[in-house]
Amino acid sequence: MASFAILIFIISVNIHMSLAIYKLCAFPTMEYHHCKSIEVGNSNVSCVKVIDSVDCAIKLREGKVDFALFSPEESVLLAKDTNTDLKVIGEVRDKFKVDESTQLSMVAIIRKELSGKFSELRGKKYCHSGVGFSHRLTDHFTTYFERKVVPAQCKSWLTAAEQEVNVLNDFFGDSCRPGVWAQTKSLDRRLKWRYPKLCRLCDSTSQCKYNLDRSNSFEAALQCLTRKSGEVTYVPLHEAKKYFGLFRNSNRQNNADDYVFLCKNETTMPITTEFPCVWGKQPWNYLVTRSDVATDLKALMPDWLTTDNVKDWRSNLRYLLIGRYKSYIHNRAQDPISLSTFLNRGGVDDESNISGCRKSLRWCTLNSVEFEKCNWIGKAASTHGFKPDITCIRGQTILGCLQNIAQNKADIMSIYTEYGYIARRVYNLSTVVFEDNTLDGNYKILAVLKNDNQYIKSFQDMRNKKACFPEYNGLSWLSFINTAKMNDILGKTCADYFFGPSCIPGAYNESFVIPGSNRRPQSMCSICPTPINSTDPCTPSESIDINAMMCLSKGQADFAFVNFHGLLSGGDSKTLNELISPDLYKVMCKNGTIVNGLYVDDDCALSTGINSEVIGRSQSSIDRADIVELLLELDKSFGTIAADEEGGVLRMYDEFKGEKNVLFKDSTVALANSDEDLNYNEVNSYTSMLNNVTDCNNSAHQIILSFHLMLFSILGLFLYQ
Repeated sequence: MASFAILIFIISVNIHMSLAIYKLCAFPTMEYHHCKSIEVGNSNVSCVKVIDSVDCAIKLREGKVDFALFSPEESVLLAKDTNTDLKVIGEVRDKFKVDESTQLSMVAIIRKELSGKFSELRGKKYCHSGVGFSHRLTDHFTTYFERKVVPAQCKSWLTAAEQEVNVLNDFFGDSCRPGVWAQTKSLDRRLKWRYPKLCRLCDSTSQCKYNLDRSNSFEAALQCLTRKSGEVTYVPLHEAKKYFGLFRNSNRQNNADDYVFLCKNETTMPITTEFPCVWGKQPWNYLVTRSDVATDLKALMPDWLTTDNVKDWRSNLRYLLIGRYKSYIHNRAQDPISLSTFLNRGGVDDESNISGCRKSLRWCTLNSVEFEKCNWIGKAASTHGFKPDITCIRGQTILGCLQNIAQNKADIMSIYTEYGYIARRVYNLSTVVFEDNTLDGNYKILAVLKNDNQYIKSFQDMRNKKACFPEYNGLSWLSFINTAKMNDILGKTCADYFFGPSCIPGAYNESFVIPGSNRRPQSMCSICPTPINSTDPCTPSESIDINAMMCLSKGQADFAFVNFHGLLSGGDSKTLNELISPDLYKVMCKNGTIVNGLYVDDDCALSTGINSEVIGRSQSSIDRADIVELLLELDKSFGTIAADEEGGVLRMYDEFKGEKNVLFKDSTVALANSDEDLNYNEVNSYTSMLNNVTDCNNSAHQIILSFHLMLFSILGLFLYQ
């Protein structure tokens, strides 16, 4: 169960007190006024915020944090971090289960006439509680029985999602395994159509679900076992005892004596066994510390969390950490124990139990911070049992990563759609998934003029005038071409030859130019200022939209085409960069009207669309489906919605180590499947623009130019003769 809040403490010395002051770090899910309440009076604790459990782990490693309360899934993830020596000093348990060493234990139950040999389960009717329902009890935990009992197979011609279902279909008979088999909706439907046997024991075979809601899915699985001729199920021990009346002073029910517990060693135990064999154990929430402060905090914590009838800051801390219905459990005589040693889920996390034969997904990263975040995502995916594995590749630049992907040295990366056309036409890459943005995160391309410009009153008037763009073949360049084609102002002229002296960075850079295209005119970079630390005035640099506006502001150009959101401070902020005074400019809307100022609506913009996407190389349909499915699984478990609901093992769209736009853009709220989310206006707007652009070397202008050159050659040959 994910913790209500992950709590972190930083030691600092209070010069007015003899005791150290410990800083408690609260997650976004923690109410601020509750957190501040622990600072009342002579408190030894104060609050500070963190983003997620990974943020907590990093602060623990850096010595900025002393301890935290972690959920089981968070503990599994952090135990993979071998760079930090973490100790467990106590547990937080439910009050009515304080004597139970685990929060939940999973048991396998079969009909008593079966011997217990796993091979004898082949063809038997399987009742499962369901997959894809909960982040608190992951599919990796609830499908451990399947991984242990069903022989692993490698069917490389199937997607990873289908392979999992296929081997179950081959092994079990009529069954019910409800839930989400694949995050890709079309694949999920296809799998349930191909393998209907795994839904035949469900209450609704067409929807592959039980009648009971998800909160009662374990009871539904037990009903499938006893009322629908099921032969094997896998449920929590507490649910089994309740269903069969196995608690003390309870009466047997639901034909309890017809069933036995199945053990990992292929033996059985009577259903009346008080302490049966278990397959997987879900621990309680752990209070975890760094090793160098573990002894001190272990001694302090009982006074803070177990003292009754106190009305000072300790009662507020106790409420914040464990609430009204839980208790802090510790062993005074026991030394703090290493987290990796203490954490035992009964083999659930044994990598050898995870079948599959997929090659790793290679994620290209731009710097050390991205590389570290990528590795944490890889570890988190592993704890949830997602396939394929993630391998992080060190890159240096966006264009360098695009080159790596094109050369099969990496598989994916996230890019701004500013580079979308370049990725497609220069490197032959394509969208894997789109990154659904906040509304303020979508791009909005504007045609900007100075207020005192009285000569340009239409797009046609821009011919042979001075222009500034952020970069060649970027969104602003494409938006102009698209608008020009819609207004029929290019005629037979290639866009490269439409303007006069201009600044269009990247026009001579092979990384931005379509292979095989004709040489661009020198005028495309003739008014570019030489960037600092560069001898090439036509090389794009950071702050490309700001640079284009400065080119206009300093009188070097007559107009500029820019992404409005690239002019804002902090990316998603609504405040213009301090270098830009909106009152000095006006915007030419796509319909040819002119509006004063820069704050215009989307209808005025030349184009709007999605801000970012995950890009990849063209691959087999199987490999592509695996990558899409993995990314959608990550989004489900570590995206915005999951983080808001569960508290956040990892918030993969949020900033990381204080830096923004790490791996994903901060404006991302979810991932959109490029093959299925066809009604997404901002995606359609972007892809339509890409499809409407014609390369310069394919234009009528170039055809005519080539024809003229041919005529001159023939004439020269004739004169020579």
